[in-house]
Amino acid sequence: MIKKLAIILGVILGIPATPVFAANTPHNDQDLVILVHGLARNSTAMWLLEYRLETAGYNTCAINYPSLGEPADEILTVISNEIERCQRRHLESPQTHFVTHSLGGPLIRAYLSAHHLSKLGRVVMLSPPNHGSDLVERFGDWEISRYFLGPTGLSLTGDHTSWLARKYKTPYDIGIIAGNFTFNPLAAYFLDGRDDGAVSIEDMKLPHMTDFMEVSATHVTIRYSLVAADQTRYFLKNGQFDYPR
Repeated sequence: MIKKLAIILGVILGIPATPVFAANTPHNDQDLVILVHGLARNSTAMWLLEYRLETAGYNTCAINYPSLGEPADEILTVISNEIERCQRRHLESPQTHFVTHSLGGPLIRAYLSAHHLSKLGRVVMLSPPNHGSDLVERFGDWEISRYFLGPTGLSLTGDHTSWLARKYKTPYDIGIIAGNFTFNPLAAYFLDGRDDGAVSIEDMKLPHMTDFMEVSATHVTIRYSLVAADQTRYFLKNGQFDYPR
C-alpha cells in the first residue's frame, strides 16, 4: 500500500520521489531485468520503472555505480561486480535483460562487449548518449562542468579518442527510446536537430540497433514515462516496439 501511495503522489507532483523499497522476492520462472541509472544518480532513480517491470512479471535488480567520481574503465569494474550480485540473487531466472537510462546505456554496451552472459536477453536504452553530447563538447572545459559531470561525464564527446568511440560488439537486441521534448533553452540553441534537453536524438541512435522510437519526455522525465515503460515491456517480450510502421 505504501508503495502504491508513493507512486500516486509522484505522478501528481510530476517528478516522483525516489523511495527505497525492500528487495523483491525472486521468482525462478521469471526473467531478470537489471536496471542501470544515469549520470549523477543512483539506483533509486529507477524506482518507478523497476516497480512497473515487477508488476509486469519480471524479477528486477537496480545497480549502483559511482558515476561522478571515477573514469569509465573503473566504473565498469563496479558495474561488473553489481551485475554479478544481481545474478547471484536470481540464479534461476531464464534470461537476463538490461534497461538503462542516459549514461547507463553506453556503459552497458561496453560491459557486454567484454563479458559473456550465457542467458543474455534484450537491452532497452532510454535517451542514451551513445555518441556523447554536444553540450559536453561546448561546456566541458568550464570548471563547474568538472564538478557536475565528473571524469566519465566529461568524456561524453564525439572525440575519436573517447571510450564511446570504441567498436563494441552487440550480438543482442537493442531497443532505443528517445525523449523528444525539452525545457532547456541551451539545448535548443546548441544541440543539432531535435533533442531531449541533454542529448540530440541523432546521438542516441546506433547503426546496429534493433528498433527505435520517440516519446514525449525530457532526458530526466523519460524514466518516469508510462509510455516508455509500456514500450520497454513490449520490447523485452517481443524484440520490437509497438507502434504503427
